[in-house]
Amino acid sequence: MNQLYYTIRQVSEAIGENPHVIRYWEKSFPALRPEKTKTGQRRYRTEDVALLQRIRQMLRDEGMTMVGVKRRLERRRRLAQQSDSLSAVREDLQEALKILRGEYDGV
Repeated sequence: MNQLYYTIRQVSEAIGENPHVIRYWEKSFPALRPEKTKTGQRRYRTEDVALLQRIRQMLRDEGMTMVGVKRRLERRRRLAQQSDSLSAVREDLQEALKILRGEYDGV
C-alpha cells in the first residue's frame, strides 16, 4: 500500500477484517482516528493501516483481549514519548559539552 489515503474497503481487504469491525476498533482505540471527508467518508493513512494490522495481530493471532491490546498500545505510546524526551535531553547535553569544550559554533 503506497497511497496517501485509503478507503475503509481498501483497508478491510488489506488486513482481512470486515469494515464494521474496523469501525468498532475505531471506537475502542483512541489512537485510531482516521480523517473524514466532508461527506463523512473515512480516509486512512499508512500509519492507521499499520496500527490496524497490529491490533488485528494482537487480537487474532496472539489471542489478546481488547483490554490487553489497549494496555499494550498505551504502554508503547508512553515509551515513545519518553524516548522523544530522552533524545531532546541528549541533544541538549551534547550541545552543552560543545560549549564547555569551546567547540560551539552557534548553530
